[in-house]
Amino acid sequence: MPASAHHQRVLIYAASGARLEALKEALVGIGMRGLRAEASIEGSLQEARPDGAIVDASVSPASALALCRELLKATSNDLPILLILAAGDTCTLSHARSLGVREFAEHPSTPEVLALRFQGLLRAETAIELPETDRRTADAGGRDGLTGLSNRPSFLEGMDAVIARARAAGHMAALLYLDIDRFKAVNDALGHAAGDVLLQHVARILEDQVRATDLVHAGGSVMLSDASRLGGDEFTVLLSKVSQPEHAGDVARRILLAMRDPIFADGYQLAATASIGIAIFPQDGHDPETLLRCADLAMYAAKAEGRGRYRFYRPSMGALHHRRLEVEQHLRGALERNELAVHYQPRVDLGADEICAVEALVRWHSPALGEVQPREFIPIAEESGLIVSIGDWVLETACHQLHRWREEGLEALRLSVNISSRQFASCDVLRTVTDILRRTRVEPHALELEVTERLMLGADEGTALALRDLRGIGVTIALDDFGTGYSSLSSITRYPLDVLKIDRSIAAEVEADPAAESIVSAIVTLARSLGLGVVAEGVDAPGQAHVLMRLGCEELQGFLVTPALDADALAAFCRDWRGIAECTGPDATSDIG
Repeated sequence: MPASAHHQRVLIYAASGARLEALKEALVGIGMRGLRAEASIEGSLQEARPDGAIVDASVSPASALALCRELLKATSNDLPILLILAAGDTCTLSHARSLGVREFAEHPSTPEVLALRFQGLLRAETAIELPETDRRTADAGGRDGLTGLSNRPSFLEGMDAVIARARAAGHMAALLYLDIDRFKAVNDALGHAAGDVLLQHVARILEDQVRATDLVHAGGSVMLSDASRLGGDEFTVLLSKVSQPEHAGDVARRILLAMRDPIFADGYQLAATASIGIAIFPQDGHDPETLLRCADLAMYAAKAEGRGRYRFYRPSMGALHHRRLEVEQHLRGALERNELAVHYQPRVDLGADEICAVEALVRWHSPALGEVQPREFIPIAEESGLIVSIGDWVLETACHQLHRWREEGLEALRLSVNISSRQFASCDVLRTVTDILRRTRVEPHALELEVTERLMLGADEGTALALRDLRGIGVTIALDDFGTGYSSLSSITRYPLDVLKIDRSIAAEVEADPAAESIVSAIVTLARSLGLGVVAEGVDAPGQAHVLMRLGCEELQGFLVTPALDADALAAFCRDWRGIAECTGPDATSDIG
């Protein structure tokens, strides 16, 4: 149904007149026209003849759903609708999907973002309706058939021209290379349709940045040339002129900021991030191939440092990329070659002054590479998908060990195991956990699973259901690294949790930094109000422990107690335990996974 002409017409149902006018203004800014939905739907359709509709269900869901039902009935389910939902309103979401609504946004979203989302919806509808011959025509015209951005051949041709102009004028140009983080997990878990929506969403963000053709900075300007999709989930933005390299970083920062808003794809909430590498002409290269390679290396460096960030190319990145490939190559066979081991770090119950639990941490000694630190190989395992098999192996190995310890007299010990978002995306977590518990003869209440804040941010109803089912059989759910990531109060209250684990970076500063102390105090207050336990990670010194005890933390773990130990050493440590007052911390620190 979407028209290909300019000034596409959009029917708007908004909760307020101010919201309506803001949406109309935002639509005008991208070449569309917004029209108020009148009481008579049939009359509105006949008069407006809209290409689609934006319906705000954040205030009055029942009225909005009734409107959607009438719109779809009157147009034989052929009208694209963007439905705006209140945060966490899964009930309205479910009803809307049953009616045939397929595109959703969560309130609050700015009118500009909603307009771009709707523009992407119309383009997606148009792309779906294009016959294969028309798609080939679009590709031959230099545009990517899915996103409408420039395709790879067009990008390379444009890059040649930009470099030639920059060389002649003696100024700098910049290439931004963007890769969506964990895109394969989206496709694996939700299907390619959801992946396509995410690609289109990113394309609209990049188009929005390119639309502002002259960004004035103190000391210079940035001329934006074009955004392209190279293929898969890889995109580029070509800056035809930059006065300073840092200005390219400003553009990358804006792109990453725009990606923070969650989107909905086929009823699922996606919270995507991206990694961006930046190469500068002429200092990093004098031709498209060299600049592309340098930007690619910088992008991988950004991923290695935690994703969701940008990095400028440096010559040393070539060696880092080679190291990453080498680690991944050897990691692929590490499990089969019995190179992995599980070590255990104890947790101390501060009230009882007893060791109450242990956290299972994977270690890797490679005959070819030596000791490889978890902070290096775990992100590579996540990115490559190897974390699924490694994570399942760690869980089963640790559960077997817990059963042996309990037979040896350590009956009160509980086990905590990290579980990655890739494991949730790639398998039936409930079945995996219950099968392992059955095989190892471990009671569910003895197991705690640690999930990340990133998983909570991107969690859909399926993830929430899996967490509830795990908790329902008696497994404890802990939120790891809390206090420095993405979690909001809504996500903490929406999903079933039992424990908050305060990030080690906060615990490390709590003795000397009043701000860190305030953060811990706020977390403890929040946890108590929600009936959650609080564990402090990374506690290395007695002074830190004293402050955390005073603030109300219930448990702690860290080098103050001991680094992670192998199974035999851990059992001996538990039997020799004399209390937290006897702990003085290590002489020198080492890495903890």
